[in-house]
Amino acid sequence: MSVFSGIVLTFYTFVFMFLGSLLIAYALHLKQIIDLTAIFDYVRSIPNLWFTSGGVGLLMIFISLSVSKLALTKFQRERTIAFLNPDGQVTISLSAIEDFIKRISANLNEIKELRPHVKATRKFIDISCRITLWSDTNIPDATEKIQTLIRTKVQEMLGVEEQVMVKIHVVKIVHREVHKEKNQESGTPFRSYDFRA
Repeated sequence: MSVFSGIVLTFYTFVFMFLGSLLIAYALHLKQIIDLTAIFDYVRSIPNLWFTSGGVGLLMIFISLSVSKLALTKFQRERTIAFLNPDGQVTISLSAIEDFIKRISANLNEIKELRPHVKATRKFIDISCRITLWSDTNIPDATEKIQTLIRTKVQEMLGVEEQVMVKIHVVKIVHREVHKEKNQESGTPFRSYDFRA
């Protein structure tokens, strides 16, 4: 954690603990023990209070905007993979990789449904897949096949040497539905009639 993050975390912790304590005191009717009126009268008697409160307000707004910008930047960085080409930087959305993995899995007979979640770190690409398998599937063989296929295809697509970790979590095993074709001979049989007089 950086020094700035530590300062912001300490500041927000103090502010929220103070406000939370005031709300709890108000809810428990502790006005007699904690005389809030006296506190506010004392604060109002401080000279140049408008200058101090304005400065604190501006500082709080600045810190809030900085935290929001840092959080948004971090989120965007975590949801993309970036690399440099000779002509400039290229970023790939992790949701695009997730869609690619879904299309790969659609061709596998062992899988009924696959929901991938991709995270990118500095050292490797972490892919977690929640899958539903058919009941006639050999789970060790199928999961190894899925992991190998996803790892290979993602590395080929991205063209990176980074390690790709593929985790499989089997969430459900279902029976394969057998669709029987309707037998034309069942039910009322077709009869031919001779309409010639």
